Amino acid sequence: ARETQVMVFSTSTLFDLKVAAAKRLERWEVYQRGQVARLLPDGRLQPTQDKDVVGSDRLFVVSGTHLLHANLQMLDASHHHDSVKDAASSLPVVVSVIHGVQGDKVMLSVPGSANIADVRNTLAAKLKKKEVRFGSLAQKTGKDKIVVLRETELLGIRRVLLFDACALADLPPAEKPANYVAQLHDGSMRQRVQVTIKQAVDEVPGPSRVVLKVPQGSTMRQLRAELANWLGRPEIETKARLVMRVGTDGTLASFQDAEKVKRDQTILILGVGLEAAPWSPEAWARARKSVPSMTPSQIVVLLQELQKTIKDESFTAILDKIEQSKSKQGTNWDEHFASGLTRVWGPTLEKHGFPAGEDGFQAMFQIVSAYGRRLSVRRAAHEVERHLRFSP
Repeated sequence: ARETQVMVFSTSTLFDLKVAAAKRLERWEVYQRGQVARLLPDGRLQPTQDKDVVGSDRLFVVSGTHLLHANLQMLDASHHHDSVKDAASSLPVVVSVIHGVQGDKVMLSVPGSANIADVRNTLAAKLKKKEVRFGSLAQKTGKDKIVVLRETELLGIRRVLLFDACALADLPPAEKPANYVAQLHDGSMRQRVQVTIKQAVDEVPGPSRVVLKVPQGSTMRQLRAELANWLGRPEIETKARLVMRVGTDGTLASFQDAEKVKRDQTILILGVGLEAAPWSPEAWARARKSVPSMTPSQIVVLLQELQKTIKDESFTAILDKIEQSKSKQGTNWDEHFASGLTRVWGPTLEKHGFPAGEDGFQAMFQIVSAYGRRLSVRRAAHEVERHLRFSP
């Protein structure tokens, strides 16, 4: 499986998404053959249409074609026939460095007598990125075989190398959606105003309020639709009543569907609760807030810092005791392991924005697993597992 990242607007359609992916991968068959589906929280795929809007979703699944970049698709070790004379020369040669996952390519000019460390240093200088030092350069030697090159190894006749760490290029900026003019007309691209929706009755279960941002000039009917979409509960559009208090006796009066929403307005709701469905955009947004946003290179740095704490003598003693308890029946060695690891890793995880305690421990595993296909992350994670004495 492959993945790619693109920049689009939340108001862009899935048609725009496929076009952006095709341009990013330099492969138009992604647009022509790709079928986009939404990935629901329970793991099911929800079919979509090209006219559907991206909205608050940030993860989509594409079928019908792979997401391999054209630079990686055409990469073949048999294409390189540079002469040994070129390799031994100190004259400049052009080397292509291709990201092993994203497919972005950077062209470098280095001496023919350079070694792999020289190539990486040149790459770091050109990109002006310190994270490059955490990456490795590799060569594809067969259809499914990649060999990581040692820093002291000479460049030789190699003219195409793979890189496995930080991105080699920034994501292209989002382009105007194909329906941009229509959106301007219907208000979806207008300035958005904040509205607070509160329960009119305290006894109703669920949250007491929800804060939404809707296009300026939206009607009460459109506000109900926005709320239904945000909470993942379509019944809100037909069952909810939007009301306000009038007078001093607490009497409630309904808003008309055609009434306009005002900036920073507080609106009361009757007939439904404000709890969100598990698959709703609100639930996804809440879940994302509990885990810090990290790039693969930042995850590698985190794993390297966690590995250093494992080498501490006090934790080595804990590992020794766990090894001894594994052979004894009736011992909860796995609970001791988890609690010991949480205690030792806690300060490092908090420094990187994770919650304190076991929640941070689990969130860290979640984000590392999400980037498990990245070679640099996988290699750093395996090093941590080795120091934890996990069986291969």
